[in-house]
Parts: sequence; C-alpha cells; structure tokens
Amino acid sequence: MPAHQSFRHEALLYHDHDEYLDTVVPFLREGVERGEHVLVAVVEPAGDEIRERLGDAAGEVAFVDMSDLAANPARIMPALTTLVESHHHDGRAMRVLGQPVWAGRRDVEIVESRLHEGLINLVIPPDAPLWLICPYDASTGDPEVAEHAAHSHPVMLEKGDYRGSTGYTGAWYVENMFRRALPPAPDDAEVRTFRRAEIGEVANRVLATAFRAGLSVERSHRLAAAMRELASDATVGDTAVLRVWTDADAVVCEIEDPLVAAPVVGRVPTTTRAARKGLWLANQTSDLIQVRSTEAGTTVRVHTWR
Repeated sequence: MPAHQSFRHEALLYHDHDEYLDTVVPFLREGVERGEHVLVAVVEPAGDEIRERLGDAAGEVAFVDMSDLAANPARIMPALTTLVESHHHDGRAMRVLGQPVWAGRRDVEIVESRLHEGLINLVIPPDAPLWLICPYDASTGDPEVAEHAAHSHPVMLEKGDYRGSTGYTGAWYVENMFRRALPPAPDDAEVRTFRRAEIGEVANRVLATAFRAGLSVERSHRLAAAMRELASDATVGDTAVLRVWTDADAVVCEIEDPLVAAPVVGRVPTTTRAARKGLWLANQTSDLIQVRSTEAGTTVRVHTWR
C-alpha cells in the first residue's frame, strides 16, 4: 500500500530546535508539493518559525494554535476525526504535525495528552490516508518522554533514525491508563451523594465553591453548567457521588457513578444520554476533564484553572 494511503502515527524525538525544524519543514513541504492536505497544529512561536521556513508554500498549509485546540486534550480527537472524515474521500492524502505536549504544560495535562495519543491508534481508521507526526522534546533528559511516546506511537524518528517502536503497546496502553483509578480526592473535599432530582443542588454547590475560590462569574457559571451535564449522565444509574475541592491551581469537581464506560467516551459526539452526551458537551467548555472507569464505576474529574 502506498505510504500516504494508510494511517501513520509517528513520534519525533528532537534534541534541539534546529533539529526539530530541519525535520518537520521538509515533511510539510513535501506534502504541499504532492498536493496533500497539510495541517500544522503547534504552539507559538513554532508556527511562525515554520511559516517563515516554508516561504510561499506556507500559503498551502493550515495552521492551528494547539494551545487553544488542545488545552483540554479531549478536544483533539473530534477535530482530528472531522479532518479525516472531510478529506477521506476526495482522493488527497493528509499530513499533520500535531504537538500534544509543550513546555509549561501541567503534569495532569501531560497525562491526559498521553491518553489521547494512545486513543488515536484505536479511533482513526487504518485505511485513512493520514500521516501524523507528533514532536516531543527529548532534550530535557526525562526518560518518560521517550517511554510514553514509544508506547503510543508505532514508529519513532530520532536523529534521522527511522524505526518501528519496540515499546508500542497499542490498546493495552490505553486500557492500562483508563482502567486505573485517579489519585484520591483530598480529605477536606466536600462530598455529597445525590439523585437525579437533586441535579440543581449539585450545580448550586459547585457555583458557590467557584465563587469562593475567586473564579469570574462567567467561568463559575460555565463550570456549574458542565457539572449539571455530568450529573445528568451519572444519575442514569440512580445515585452518584459529587466531590468538590480547591487546590493551588484549580477548582476541582468530580462525579463518581456505578456505570462502566469505554475509553473513547466523551471524545466523539453522541445523541444518546446513556452514552454520556453530557460528558461530550462538558468537554467542549472545560479547561481539563479526566475520565477513568474501573469495575466499580466511572469517575469524571473537572479541573478549572484559578
């Protein structure tokens, strides 16, 4: 099968900025020359540097600020699947440079980005003509960078060496993360068990906590609305548990219910309440959402940055 007629998901481990640009710019330029759809989803100033190096070819490339698109990594998947669906049948292959992790990302955001990277391999059709390269800065010396990239990317590119990933674990990587419980809520978290008739009280409690934590009126109401949606999802199975707390970074709210969910939950649009339509809606407006599901049920944790 020709190289660009199947899905390729590759990790680029770069050790300095020039190495990064010397690798990704030819990749993008070749896509333009072949008449492919080319998308660059990175954080600035990398986008401006790539535009400058591409020259006139930059006019044929779509650019997206990843700090907006991927602030909540759960929003990357629907954008990527929409791209594939819109171009899959027009006879043109696709090339994407997508940067899921960058300097300054919080640890919890990096964890969710890693889960997203694993899920891509399960969601994008194998016959989709998409070549996706994800750059990772290996100059930090952190062994987890290469380790997790290897688990979630079938192919690795480093210092000109192009090789299959011996660490690639496919669906196991996703299941291992998704079926593992989140770190427990702090002892001082507010805890409440609720039923469907009490969803309004859930939203009010969240709103009051957000106000006390100093969130703006707009962000407080947005969080309360998201939690209302999540509470509606959770009470399909009768009762659920709400936990709310604040830390140095965020107002954190979570809902736990006895229903087991699939790893892709909340990342693809759905019209059925049983499929957690509320989670899909909450993902579109929330700073960060974590979902984990074990035999005991599902926990959805919402972080709203202070």
